Parts: sequence; structure tokens; C-alpha cells
Amino acid sequence: MLIVVSVDRDFEHIAPVNQILLGTTSVGTSYCKGQVTCAVEENPVGASILCCIEGTVDSKTCGTNGPALIRSTTITKYQANKRLTFNGKVFACEPATLTCCTQLKIAGIESSLPRLRGRLVIRIATVRAEQSKAQVEAIINSQTEQELRQRIDADFLLRIAELNAQFASRLSILKYVPGGKKQLHLRSWNDGVELSIGHSPRQDIEHLKNRPAIGKSVEVWLRRNDNLVANETMTAILFSKAPAWLSTYFSENPLFHSPDERKWGIEFGEKWVVLKLP
Repeated sequence: MLIVVSVDRDFEHIAPVNQILLGTTSVGTSYCKGQVTCAVEENPVGASILCCIEGTVDSKTCGTNGPALIRSTTITKYQANKRLTFNGKVFACEPATLTCCTQLKIAGIESSLPRLRGRLVIRIATVRAEQSKAQVEAIINSQTEQELRQRIDADFLLRIAELNAQFASRLSILKYVPGGKKQLHLRSWNDGVELSIGHSPRQDIEHLKNRPAIGKSVEVWLRRNDNLVANETMTAILFSKAPAWLSTYFSENPLFHSPDERKWGIEFGEKWVVLKLP
């Protein structure tokens, strides 16, 4: 569906590393990649989507502490959750929750000093590196968690802005519905988000849940009555018999100006007429 397609894509970035850890100045590069999986949550009185991000941050650095040169790699595995909420107009997102686990590996230790002095430097640096490993891992883990949270929050702000821009055009029909703001109700389930005004398809909840995924489209469900008559062979009746507010929406939306060449879809049921807006 449109929501998942808009935010369900990989999270990744490359960043320079320049930090001081226990007196050692380390420079290098970190590469972060995460897989994003989004799912619409069951919510009878609102609409929310939970996005899970799972991945790793791989860093390679060279540290300098006096004459000692310490080459190391760190791998941080992380899991993050990001919840999106919808109020009927726009999507918003809560701050990310995050857990990390960092492992440090010393790839090699060298010395800028020659001969015996160099060997002594390497021996001392090796002992100190091993003794401080757990402490360094904890520091890197804390820093990585903080940086990841900031990056994920910033990244999802952009994703939500894109999603809201796409939804704005598709939900423009709401402004034509009389009293829509007062009668608007929200709910979500595992495969969609429903906004209902006045009569609702909730009586057909099982039918809704069993419908195939609707891809990138937004479905508009209109209850069939004396003012809205249609059948599979005479789509034009929908335009001639539609309520005034829907006729206004048709006339002002270029999508419906050429019915024979339109890209939107229509489905007629026993109780409902379903418009599929691309």
C-alpha cells in the first residue's frame, strides 16, 4: 500500500569518524545500513504504523596514542522502532526507540618508533588495549546509539514529508464532503487505514480484511443509495447520479475529466461503490 511503499526502504549512510577515546585519537569511516520493515497496527480508534529498522554499523579506524598506532574495527548491531501516527490529515512520527550491541576488534598495533623502543610501545599498547576493550566498547555503543537515533529521526522526517505530500492530493476529496471534519473516524488494521465519514464500511469488516492489498492506491468507499446508482456496464451513471459534493469533486479534479482514458478504477458491490485513486 502507499504508506508502506513510501517509508519501507533501506536506511543507510556513510560518515567520517573522528573521536578521542581514553586518550586515543581515532579517525576512519563508518558505514551504516539497516532494513526497514513497516506494518500497519490494529487500532479500532486511530491509525498507526510501526516501522522496525534492523542493521549494523561497521567502522574501521586508525588510532594514535603517543607513538602507538592502533588499527581497529567495530561492529554495532542495532534494532530500532519508529511509530507513525495518522490524525486523518497528516502523518507524524514519534522519537525512535533503539537498542545496540557493539563489538571491538583490534586489527593491528604498530609503533612510530624503531627497534627496541618500538617493540616496547607495541607490547604496552597491546596490554592496555586489551584491558580497556570493554570500556571502549561501552563508550562506542553509547555514542553510536545516540547518533543513530538522531539520524533515524531525521531520515524519517523526510520520509513522512514525502508521504504527506502524496496523501494530500489523494485525500483532497475530504474537503468536498459536507460536515466531514465533525464526522471523521479513524481506524487501522494489518493491511490498511480507514477514514470514515457518516456511514462506514465497518459493517463489511470481514470483506475489507479479505480484500487483496491495494498497492499504491487509495480507495474511496461510497454507500449505494437512491442518489448513487451504478452498475458494471454503465459507469457514466455514477457521474450523473452522484451526490452534489462528489460531482463537484469530479468536475474540479483533472483525473476524472476524460472517463474513457482515466487511470482510476471503479468497483461496484452490493452495498458499496469503490473508487480507486492512483
